[in-house]
Amino acid sequence: MAKGLTALLLFLVVGYGLPIAMSPSGVLIRQTIREKPLAAPITVHRIEGSRLITTSGSWKLAGVTLPTDPARLAMAHAFLEIATAQGIEVIRQVSPTSAILRCEPRISHWCGNDPVAAHFEQHNLNELILAMGYAIHNPNDEGLTDLENRRLAAAYAIAQKRKEAFPENAPPERDHRLSLPAKSIQMGETCSFDILIRIAVNRP
Repeated sequence: MAKGLTALLLFLVVGYGLPIAMSPSGVLIRQTIREKPLAAPITVHRIEGSRLITTSGSWKLAGVTLPTDPARLAMAHAFLEIATAQGIEVIRQVSPTSAILRCEPRISHWCGNDPVAAHFEQHNLNELILAMGYAIHNPNDEGLTDLENRRLAAAYAIAQKRKEAFPENAPPERDHRLSLPAKSIQMGETCSFDILIRIAVNRP
């Protein structure tokens, strides 16, 4: 009888307790979901100053100015490396050297209470870097349409409201919004940006 109870207890601990201890969701192997990859991604090899060096040349983010402070610039570069890890697509070329770009960053489900470890989602990179507070909106960039400028202004306003425009000087590894080892943005940072931008643009 005692041996039977011991075996049952061991089964419950191993079968239920161990998975919960290893993952709050109780799932040992959590999924990474990528439902809609970029159709024709351009590989970003490196970032030099405010330019993304790709297989087809270099691009500057239209309507966006990166910080000049070395610590803040390092954080912006760390963000761009993560956001462009899956490549970029050109939404619209604004000038011979600048464009509105699309990216597909990995989003980490850091809390561990669901069966998904990470997912990928597409974003307008120019808007995303502004909304997350890593750069300043430059409304004087020639070639931008009125709608593009208003969307970029709305994205920058999100960061200002969240008090994340020009974050405190800190090395990139201390930025709680990013997971550098996993090349991910933390879950919850990006989910409502497009909706907030649309609301702001359509506001009378």
